[in-house]
Amino acid sequence: NSCSFNDPGVATAISPTAFLSSPGVNAVAVTVKNYGINILNSLTVQWELNGVPQAAYLWTGNLSFGASTAGLLLGNGNFVAGSNLVKAWTTNPNGNTDNYNTNDTLYYAVYCCNGAMNGTFQIRGANRDFNSFTDAVTALSTCGINGPVIINVDSGFYFERITIPAISGSSATNQITFQALDGDSCH
Repeated sequence: NSCSFNDPGVATAISPTAFLSSPGVNAVAVTVKNYGINILNSLTVQWELNGVPQAAYLWTGNLSFGASTAGLLLGNGNFVAGSNLVKAWTTNPNGNTDNYNTNDTLYYAVYCCNGAMNGTFQIRGANRDFNSFTDAVTALSTCGINGPVIINVDSGFYFERITIPAISGSSATNQITFQALDGDSCH
């Protein structure tokens, strides 16, 4: 990447964050970082919500190497109950081809409560409902549960410290189980 001239990438999600208390229309905003050595004066941010392409965002400004934009309001998305996947990526930096496109894209899940939770959910992975243990616990503690909940955890490293509070609706029957997605917790 040290020879990349035009190399922007979507760096962080500003809104919504990983959790919404209810479904509905919400603003989607991200930051873009310049990883290349050329100053960026223009680029396009493409984005999708739940696999549906949204209107592209055209950015102009002055972004030097290593700098990030303030939050860019890409548009509004209709977030449904349950898991929503946002994908945002950069194209067309300075009207040219991105020299190193492996760092262009940000994927993140946004979970929307619509009553108490029950069923099977996943942390990380292709079918993610949550980005982290913290996000899963936030959803559980805010939404509560009304049946058994299984949270499958994709393999990988998790650098989190969580405290699980009392969850409304949990009982001997309505238990919450965190388990390895592949059945092996020794990775």
